[in-house]
Amino acid sequence: MVKNAGQSWGGSWIGLDNPIDFSSGKIFKMKVFSPRVGAKVLLKVENNDNGSIFFEKEVETTVSNEWEELEFDYSGINEAESYQKIVLIFDNGTMGDGSENFTYLFDDIMLTQASSVLQNHASTVSIYRNNETIMVNTDADFLNGYITVYSVSGKLLLNQRINSSMEKLRLTESGILLVRVSNDANNRTVSKKIIK
Repeated sequence: MVKNAGQSWGGSWIGLDNPIDFSSGKIFKMKVFSPRVGAKVLLKVENNDNGSIFFEKEVETTVSNEWEELEFDYSGINEAESYQKIVLIFDNGTMGDGSENFTYLFDDIMLTQASSVLQNHASTVSIYRNNETIMVNTDADFLNGYITVYSVSGKLLLNQRINSSMEKLRLTESGILLVRVSNDANNRTVSKKIIK
């Protein structure tokens, strides 16, 4: 999501076919890649026909240029109402400028029962450039996971399974690239920006 100049409350929303069922859990989790620490992330659920029926929580990012899992506690929501929209607003109250400083990635929005912490294992992964090749060295915990590469605008450039502890990525694109190494089976993820 790129926040451009315009309304300070500008964001996006996802429409659902059915109302959200909060009976099995009231903790939203979402993975976010932010360009800076302290970026505000607002997650709001809203009634499809009446925008005055909503519930929202806002949290702040704690790392920059890395994926982290944010949690939104919805324990105070009125379950008697119906919510079919998920609204996302980054830096609510601040007008963006379309730059890298206002470019965010998000993934894996889930509604769960209990809180947990996403572990970051940057010490077990090495991501670096060797001439025109991007090298990714990982430990065994990342095997059968995936390497994804995005442009700074959020365009997916590569999605590749990790088959060995050393992977060589040859991409024709240049500029600032975001390389993400992840294995959802054991909840591990590491990201790094590379200039190519």
